[in-house]
Amino acid sequence: MKMNGLPGFSVIVPLYNKCLYIRRAVESVLAQMVTDFELIAVDDGSTDGSLDALVDIHDTRLRIVRQENTGEGPARNTGMRMARSAWLAFLDADDAWMLGHLDELIRLAKRFLEAALLSTSCREATGRGLPRLPTPDTPPSMRVVDYFGRHHAGLAA
Repeated sequence: MKMNGLPGFSVIVPLYNKCLYIRRAVESVLAQMVTDFELIAVDDGSTDGSLDALVDIHDTRLRIVRQENTGEGPARNTGMRMARSAWLAFLDADDAWMLGHLDELIRLAKRFLEAALLSTSCREATGRGLPRLPTPDTPPSMRVVDYFGRHHAGLAA
C-alpha cells in the first residue's frame, strides 16, 4: 500500500520511562507480516534507560528521536511531524500489536476508502510479568461508526 513511493504507514510510539515494555512494543511492530512501514519511537526525556532496550535493534524502518520531556501528546506530535506516510498508526510504549495488525488496517483502508480514521479493538493481557502477545482466536467483525454524526446527533437531541 505505497503511496507515491512512501511507506504505507508511519507507526508512532511515544516513549517515557517504559524500559520494561518498549522492546516488546517495537518488536511487535517489526514482526508484522506487512513490512511497508516506518517506525518512529519518540523518547520524551526518559530517565530509566528506556532507550538502552533498543540500542541493538538494527532495522532501517526504526527511527529513534529524543526530545526533552514535554508529555505524551507533544511526543506524538513530534512523531507526526516526522512521519512520511499519509496513514499514521499509534502504539503506546507499554502495549504490543498482534501479528496481523497492519494487515487488518490495510484491509480496512481498502474497504472503506472514504474513512479518515481506522480503529481496531484491543485485547488485554493480564498476569505476572510481561504477558506474551495473544493470538487471534475469533473471527473479526467490522462495523462502520460515524462518530461525528452520532456525536453531533446526540447534541441536537
